[in-house]
Amino acid sequence: LKVRLLHARAVRIDPQSHAVLNEKGAALRYDRLLIATGSMALKLKVPGAQLQGVVKLDNLVDAHAIFKLSRKGRTAVVAGGGITALEILEGLAARGMRVHYFLRGDRYWPNVLDATESKIVEQRLSEHGVKIHRQTEIAEILPARGRTPTVAGVRSTQGVVVPCNVVGVAIGVRPRKE
Repeated sequence: LKVRLLHARAVRIDPQSHAVLNEKGAALRYDRLLIATGSMALKLKVPGAQLQGVVKLDNLVDAHAIFKLSRKGRTAVVAGGGITALEILEGLAARGMRVHYFLRGDRYWPNVLDATESKIVEQRLSEHGVKIHRQTEIAEILPARGRTPTVAGVRSTQGVVVPCNVVGVAIGVRPRKE
């Protein structure tokens, strides 16, 4: 494919001359340009979102943190409606955790899957012990008592408290433009 790997940061794109200028001053010419910088998970903006035990899944470091927090007999709440939320909750359930899944709407991933497909995913999750909470969002993450600021539970927008040790957040992404 004639791919050449360069370890340099792009600092400017000049569409007129079809060139990307890098930090070393070199102009890299192109016919067509694909910008594929990836994305970063959005952070939950509720009280307690900074507590230890609140996790996202952006990279391998995050996956290791989730693995470390997941233990049989513990409980997790996962919020989000897409594939990343599904990956988090499947991983937690596979590790023997009790998992509560907060869906903002009436069903799983309604903007991508039809009602039948959503039902298949939800049924499979239920078979693995995942408790689905429809039309539910996290209003607050509750801290445990003690010196270390860890998760003790969540309060939903309906005022329901679910005790838990881990909160998985997969509520969307933003592009990595930096």
